[in-house]
Amino acid sequence: MTDPSATLRSNKIFYASRRLEYLESLRGLAAFFVVLHHHYMTAPVFIEYVRFTPLRILINGRSSVIFFFVLSGFVIVYGILNKSREFSYPNFVLRRFIRIYLPYAASGLLAIVFYLTLNLESYSDTAITFNEMWSQPLRLSNIVQFFLLAGTSTANTINTVAWSLVYELRISLLLPLLYFLGIRFPWTLWLFIVAELVANRFRQDSVPFFGTDVISGLDVTIHFVLPFVLGIFLAIRFSQGTMPDFGAMPVRATLLLCLSLILLMIFRDEPASLGAAILIFVAVGSRRLQDFLRWPILIKLGTISYSLYLTHAIVLQATVRVFHGVVPIWVSLAISLAACIAIAVIFYHFVEKPTHQLSQRISRRSVSS
Repeated sequence: MTDPSATLRSNKIFYASRRLEYLESLRGLAAFFVVLHHHYMTAPVFIEYVRFTPLRILINGRSSVIFFFVLSGFVIVYGILNKSREFSYPNFVLRRFIRIYLPYAASGLLAIVFYLTLNLESYSDTAITFNEMWSQPLRLSNIVQFFLLAGTSTANTINTVAWSLVYELRISLLLPLLYFLGIRFPWTLWLFIVAELVANRFRQDSVPFFGTDVISGLDVTIHFVLPFVLGIFLAIRFSQGTMPDFGAMPVRATLLLCLSLILLMIFRDEPASLGAAILIFVAVGSRRLQDFLRWPILIKLGTISYSLYLTHAIVLQATVRVFHGVVPIWVSLAISLAACIAIAVIFYHFVEKPTHQLSQRISRRSVSS
């Protein structure tokens, strides 16, 4: 059997020596759409009209989260394939934990500070998506569940984005195994996809956010494996050099992009997963799209995307509550939107970036030893 990592390194169209920064730009755009979603849903206007326009993305922030999952599956497996040295699973787990969990924990501490200092009453001029966060008294059990990544509804009230990061960390730790299956026994992953599509027809909630007990929590985790698997298949195909060159097929690329955006607007995880996979599929084969995604402002947005995702709901809560009754709600939302970017930049430089550096140092030490 051909060594996939050797194929990757020799593949001329893969640009293995170059970081796929254009995919980070897509991650940044997805994070920004989540920010817009939470701001719009704080005080939604003309929602019935928005629902039937391209602005529907303001209602459906979940598709951006599904995109994160597909992209994580692709990028992590791409990283495994692109390793010049032997892959170390313990090193992978430690690095992943540092890079995902430490900023997550820091965002929880930030949320708790504001939780304890702000007025937490519900407002009649804000919607349930705003009022649900910080809607429960801050108890030790809530805090413990949050920091243990329990994925419960009470844990999510501390930081509303916590639910997705629970599955991001859980499933990403399984990706090396899923990658192995995708390389050696791809039929097992295709069988899983079919089984999941069938199983989701019988779930009480086919668009779940969290489980209510251990069994349902495991079931929801299994549900979210599907987008990661699609990312794995994309990475394997990319490594084998079988991705099309859309530069010679601009009409096909445009049609596929339109299809991906339509699928991402559907509030269902299966079409959103497929739409995200199609978007990445086109991005890695289209130089024109890559050139657009390499705009400096999009690269910077991609750089701070995780920090933006972690902190924006906290900033939104704090800004709206501080300015409530002082200025109109739309002014508060505009201030919050600008503050989200500023706080994300600060959080990136003082929290996220140091965790990246720590992760890299640990990796170098494990390699040298």
